Amino acid sequence: MSWIKIIFFHTIKKPENPLEECMKFLKPIEEFGKNDAETHVLAFEVYDRKSKILLMLKALKNLSNLESTNKPSFHYCLCKFLIKCI
Repeated sequence: MSWIKIIFFHTIKKPENPLEECMKFLKPIEEFGKNDAETHVLAFEVYDRKSKILLMLKALKNLSNLESTNKPSFHYCLCKFLIKCI
């Protein structure tokens, strides 16, 4: 049983740049999930980790335009953005 685990862990490799791999998936998700608040929260988090201030602001703007019940996440992202800018 342990040799199966060893083979399994050797075949799975981590990507060199996980954020770059994430960006490949983020653009289509943003395109097709425009009306979902979680899409913009996810985009904000990715852009925050990449330190892309203007894209963070774009995600915040898109999140604020939605009439959603997800207001706590908007305020969390807004505070995180303001702290990052200061």
